[in-house]
Amino acid sequence: MKVLQVGAKNYPPAHGGTERLVADLVEGLADTESHVAVEQDHDGTHPRVQRLSGNLIRRWMAVRKYVRNNSIDLVHLHKTNSAPLGLMLKLSGVRCVLTVHGCGWRRAEKRWGLAVKATAALLDLLASVFLDRVVLVGEHDWLSFKRVLPSGRLRLIRNGVSSTACSSNGHRTGWVYAGRISPEKNVLRLIEAAHALPEKLTLYGPISPPNASFEDAFLKKLERANAEWRGPVPSDQVRTTLSRYRVFVNPSSTEGLPFTVLEAAAEGLHLVLSDIRPHRLLNFPSCDYVDPEDLDLAPLLHGVNGHGAANREHVRNEYDIQAMLRSYQSLYQEVVGLSPRS
Repeated sequence: MKVLQVGAKNYPPAHGGTERLVADLVEGLADTESHVAVEQDHDGTHPRVQRLSGNLIRRWMAVRKYVRNNSIDLVHLHKTNSAPLGLMLKLSGVRCVLTVHGCGWRRAEKRWGLAVKATAALLDLLASVFLDRVVLVGEHDWLSFKRVLPSGRLRLIRNGVSSTACSSNGHRTGWVYAGRISPEKNVLRLIEAAHALPEKLTLYGPISPPNASFEDAFLKKLERANAEWRGPVPSDQVRTTLSRYRVFVNPSSTEGLPFTVLEAAAEGLHLVLSDIRPHRLLNFPSCDYVDPEDLDLAPLLHGVNGHGAANREHVRNEYDIQAMLRSYQSLYQEVVGLSPRS
């Protein structure tokens, strides 16, 4: 089977859940010949990667040509903004699956106006009606979709990571955040709240999307804060980096199912997450929740002991990468028709 993955910015992944999932599918599905279309860069290490540029019409024409020339069985699109391309491809007779990595329009995505939220919601709805399958990575999104659109085209496939830790539960210290440095991740409030910590909070990740005013505010906050930013971390070094710390914090106001939360849990870190429904549904046993709008870390300091071994076991049982890969392989076979639908 030949599958074209569309929607990642980079390959190999520089950062981000979409890029991570695409890389996991390419590397983990041995029975699938994977092709990748990226939006920005690739280093040439994979033989079947191309850059997809231009407007929607040009992208549609390029993907159609690639599908035809390479006998692609299925196009797997990622993110809501790929839905228009998927709908056009479907009308052209191309089998299409879309993975939605979180519905920012249905939560507190403050960068989006009402018109943008309504458009994104409409695109997700149309994709769920017309594309061959739509995958939700977050249980909160999936439950909401099922209430509005009880469709057999919807699937819940949680993101997964390896539960094998990069280090033992030796001496660890400090709090860490890893992820995009962006407004919806609530990093400005997190930097302010870091004054309560006995050690400096360490932040990793790229400023994304590029935003001059936000970047300026972020850097100014850091000047007098009990926090430091160490920039992006290569995807193959995230686990090792996280394993040095005791507590992982993610106070974001909107989430799908972030890989870094799963990776931190798999490394045995205690979690401090924003008190939003998507985080609560993860059900991690060693976890505290904080109000993302009134962020205060001080009440947690005496109760956070970093006993995260139970988190690692929870990842093994609920968010295992092999289970995720099997689910996608089964989905591909179902859509292409290599096996009957279960």
